[in-house]
Amino acid sequence: MHINTSFLRKHFWYLILVAAILLRGTVSSCAAPRPAKKILLLNSYSIEDIWTAETNRGITAAFEENGADVEFFVENLDITGTFSATHLPELRELYRARYTSMPPDLIITTGNDAATFALGQIGVVFPDVPLVYCSLTNKALLSIFPRMKSTGIFSENTPVFLLREINRLHQNAPRLALITDMSPRGFRDIAQMNEAATALSMSRKRLVPLFGMDIDQLTSSLSGLPPGSVIILGHYTITGDGELISFPKLIEAIQAAADLPIYSLIEEGAALGVLGSVSEGNFQKGFAAGEIAFEILNGVPPESIPPRKGMDPKLLFNYSGMREFNIPRSALPQGSCILGDPFYDIREYIPFIFTNVFLLLFLGGLAVYLKRKINKRKITEEELLRQTEYWKKLFEHSPQGILIYDATGRVKEANSRFREMFRFSSPALLPENIMSLLSGTEADFLHNDIFPPEERFSGTSAPAKEAALPDGNGGTLSVSFQAFQLSLNDEETNFCALFHDVGDRKSMENKLHRRTILQERMTAISSRFVLFQNFRDSMEAALEDILSLSGAKTASLFVMSDSGILVPEMEAFSSEKEGPSLTLNFSDGDDFFWKSLLLNDTLPAVITIESTAHKVRESKWDFLRQLGIESLTVLPLFVKTSFQGFLALTDPLPQWVDNSNEPLLALFSDLMAMAIERRKEEESLRETHERIHDRFTGAITALCQVSELRDVSTSGHQKNVSVLAENLANEMQLPEEVRMAVRYAGLVHDLGKLYIPAEILGKPSRLSEAEYELVKKHTEFGHDILSLLNFPWPLAEIVLQHHERVDGTGYPYRLKRKDIRLEARILSVADAFEAMTSDRPYRKKKTVEDALKELMDFAGKAYDAKIVKTFVKMILDRRETLRSTSSY
Repeated sequence: MHINTSFLRKHFWYLILVAAILLRGTVSSCAAPRPAKKILLLNSYSIEDIWTAETNRGITAAFEENGADVEFFVENLDITGTFSATHLPELRELYRARYTSMPPDLIITTGNDAATFALGQIGVVFPDVPLVYCSLTNKALLSIFPRMKSTGIFSENTPVFLLREINRLHQNAPRLALITDMSPRGFRDIAQMNEAATALSMSRKRLVPLFGMDIDQLTSSLSGLPPGSVIILGHYTITGDGELISFPKLIEAIQAAADLPIYSLIEEGAALGVLGSVSEGNFQKGFAAGEIAFEILNGVPPESIPPRKGMDPKLLFNYSGMREFNIPRSALPQGSCILGDPFYDIREYIPFIFTNVFLLLFLGGLAVYLKRKINKRKITEEELLRQTEYWKKLFEHSPQGILIYDATGRVKEANSRFREMFRFSSPALLPENIMSLLSGTEADFLHNDIFPPEERFSGTSAPAKEAALPDGNGGTLSVSFQAFQLSLNDEETNFCALFHDVGDRKSMENKLHRRTILQERMTAISSRFVLFQNFRDSMEAALEDILSLSGAKTASLFVMSDSGILVPEMEAFSSEKEGPSLTLNFSDGDDFFWKSLLLNDTLPAVITIESTAHKVRESKWDFLRQLGIESLTVLPLFVKTSFQGFLALTDPLPQWVDNSNEPLLALFSDLMAMAIERRKEEESLRETHERIHDRFTGAITALCQVSELRDVSTSGHQKNVSVLAENLANEMQLPEEVRMAVRYAGLVHDLGKLYIPAEILGKPSRLSEAEYELVKKHTEFGHDILSLLNFPWPLAEIVLQHHERVDGTGYPYRLKRKDIRLEARILSVADAFEAMTSDRPYRKKKTVEDALKELMDFAGKAYDAKIVKTFVKMILDRRETLRSTSSY
């Protein structure tokens, strides 16, 4: 057989891509993650960028430390690199298709670009969910983020910080040479430095970008810089002729070309010989943003979490470079670190030396004191015994496994957590030597890892190693291993090893990886359904997709009608396999079989019936074989808990019968259920609105009646105030929402008096100061009651403010006119008028004329002048009507 080799060479990469897609589909079909909170992680820059990787690592570490079960959907905008303005519409359409059916519970953004994009697209491309921003350096964005839905971490702009400190330390530098390559990261360095120079009002001529050069061109340009210039080293990994160059080699070439101070945007620069480099603390910022996101997912409102300032950038200086360029310690910015400082240990241990001298003096005095007070020795010994017991308990009940061994590796002691982790039921079963426990593992343990020297831990701890170790039951255990010297003397050296179980963390990482792969596959499959607008076209496309993926013969959709009958909607047949028609065999009204199968309390997400597999129940499903059906897979269609119908597949491939395919099938189920429900929404929305309105009205009326039962003398007061306030709002021609708000607020404005004793409410004489202060609390009591109910009007706030006065003399918070709600100002006038024109146990009512005069006297002081003017006109114009309805 002749093979066209040129065809294979031309299409080689296409064949590799097709094979990868098929392999990914096979792997994704095996994942069945448990339900978890969904988080969209929106990065400004690619995950390959070190800045983004460190920030994301901090975010995920916060959720791991808190034991949160979450699913991350990672999106990288790369607006300054891969994408341009012309690509943004396509990007938005992709995100809208992706996250319509799988909305996240929360969005986390990293950097300014992602935050700006998410701010403009929440409610458009993305669902209206809380937003947590991280590493936001554009302070102008902070003022436009909605506080009710967003919070996060902001920090100082790193390029501005670096340029400011360079200008301070090198005030007479004639040129600042910025070295970058022509990668998107390099151009981003140039753009950020130009913006920083503008922000600091620095002349653009001083900042000289050197980009896209090879090493020879770069060294030639640097040798031509004026004396006293400063070099800023950005991201440079690819020379102008396309060759890769390591960071140490680049620094060596620059130092050989010019004897000038060098600063680096990359943190490792100072350790490799440059004068100074910037440390941004991206992991800490990501961790702080992750903790905020965790609080919000646990129910804390975003508005109650104020934006936090992240760790400020700091400079790392090379000590030899400081000496070469005569930079004193006093000139360094606050928080700077000096690498290779020979005086560090001296300064570090001076307090220790003085402390030990003082301790020796103290112990000498204590010895004399104990000699004189020998009778107290017994008490001291008992105290030491208690302390010893305390440390033993701390050792035994530590959350980490602890193993003590000597310099030969012989195991001396282990705590209960270690024995529990490695399944050693008793101390006698412990391994004799630690080497037998660590041998044969995948991790490559060195001698210094197990027996670390003393100097290795002077002020620092040993790095931990992860390995899969055998346990006492013949299985394996994923642990983190860390060793240090426990004691060191001439006679014996002991070591301590800490074992931390990282199996759960590994499981979460694997789960996140599998979920990412499954998400990509589901997005690709469901995009065709999302892009169709017509219900029938969308449904037909979905059924065709299911047939091709599942290998089923028939895909039939049944929906629940308004009369509660399952009726066939549409059906698709495989072009390769001839299958039975379910719509013909189960026509309208013949739904007993489906209801008996679907409508029960323990309904799973996928129901599979194999007509020949279960011999005990063979007779029950015998009729399916007569229809030519060997197996039947049924997917119930729900929107939340509302049953919309079901999708039935006849004779799908064996892997689709397994539960591991449930997420992919469930995605199609959700999309079709939402499409079915969409047709019913408009009609049901109107009925639902009317029912909700009636329920709110009934609830408010009931609260009003309960409130007035406590005080017979004011019976009907709230209803009268409600009528007056609503008429006043109508007179002011306010919107319907405001009129309804004052109407219902008037019915319950004294609800808080339920907490006031009846003897105070009905007292026939004037109240004492203490009694009056208690009565004044009724606005806060009413607010507390109403804030628990989710009314469509701000009733709780109106009730809280209805005794505030426009001049700031009211209660409870002495608010002034601009801070008092319009509804509360309206209710205040109506409440005062009705109270003055009604009898009370301690006084007689006033006439309408006297009440109106008092309102006008206090207009602009206690009451809103415009509202009082409108109210007086309304009363005078409708006095007879009000008298007949309110007994005036």
